[in-house]
Amino acid sequence: RCTFCSLRSRPYRPRNPQEVVAEMRFYRDKFKVRSIQVYDDEFIGLSSQQNEWIKKLCEEIEKEGLHKELAFVVQGRCSQYVELEVLKKMREAGFVWIWWGVESGSSKVLELIKKDIKIENVIRDFRLAKAADIRSLMFIMVGFPGETPADIRLTSNLIRRVKPDQVRIHILTPYPGSELREYMEKNNLLE
Repeated sequence: RCTFCSLRSRPYRPRNPQEVVAEMRFYRDKFKVRSIQVYDDEFIGLSSQQNEWIKKLCEEIEKEGLHKELAFVVQGRCSQYVELEVLKKMREAGFVWIWWGVESGSSKVLELIKKDIKIENVIRDFRLAKAADIRSLMFIMVGFPGETPADIRLTSNLIRRVKPDQVRIHILTPYPGSELREYMEKNNLLE
């Protein structure tokens, strides 16, 4: 639902964990990779159902011994669905980084962009990832319509409070097909 996303909302469609692990084996064997980014916009943080899928995937990874040879990077959504037990299982299976799409430390901005996350969950989930020994990267965007210097200070304060392992700050890009782009075009906010 995020207004900056050009994909718009899509239903959650999990792949078979055995097929995912077979693909991981393929990349390890054919290309001798040592790490894999599981490219899913929100690998963790969507639902309890997703947590069960993650546990099955981790079990398959460990059963195949891939956790001894590969390191995994994923993206996540800060939410009430992130659980320490799942994060620990991920770490045991070789997941070493979660790249969290936080975008802003301002509740007002998060609501404007329909991010559907809460600041308290951001703080909690970064703490849980640290407790599970998984490194965290925080994605931030600046330049949203209606964002003020005070909102940016809230974001800066959140970064200092959470102390992520890395921060990546991006200037907003209103991609064609996104709700944000349509809003900016309608309101003559693009040059």
